[in-house]
Amino acid sequence: MKGVGVHPGTAKGRLVNALKLLADVVAALPRDRLSPETTEEREGFVHPQRVAGGASEATLWLLARDHDDALLEDHVELVRRLATEIVGAEPRASFTLDVQEQYRNMRTELDRHPEIVTVAEEAIRRAGVEPVHTIIRGGTDGARLTEKGLPTPNLFTGGQHYHSLREWLSVQDMAAAAATCVELVKLWGEPDRLRRSG
Repeated sequence: MKGVGVHPGTAKGRLVNALKLLADVVAALPRDRLSPETTEEREGFVHPQRVAGGASEATLWLLARDHDDALLEDHVELVRRLATEIVGAEPRASFTLDVQEQYRNMRTELDRHPEIVTVAEEAIRRAGVEPVHTIIRGGTDGARLTEKGLPTPNLFTGGQHYHSLREWLSVQDMAAAAATCVELVKLWGEPDRLRRSG
């Protein structure tokens, strides 16, 4: 967002504070829906992640996530509409919206390769753990790899409270995750595995 930078001592009627415009856009985002702190399971969100800049120019980074690609486009359009309304109300200000696609939901691609999930489940069982399917609501290496053409389901690590000050992992869970990886290598290395899954 671009405003008009002027020394605060002579700013009356001239200063257009980009940081205040940015704050207004963030404040206009829904608080009771479409935010990570109010959604769960397959509900999407728009998450203000980082800001930088000053009074004359400021940048806002947001993450838009959804399990439904069509709804993801709606989330981006919401941000565009809010910025257009708020920044557009000040004729001396402007904004640009750059959308950088990281990856889409991996489920569609994994459904095309069901044997990958089946082998992962078997590896988990061989490591002495019963597989549990849960929804991952954020970015993962598996999603990135799947988007690049290498279908990769998410495997457990046993981690808890990711990206918080209280993030932790037990040694036992880490050992089970490592054993799962060893079993995966063994399974994919079995000479007749391709015949069985084909």
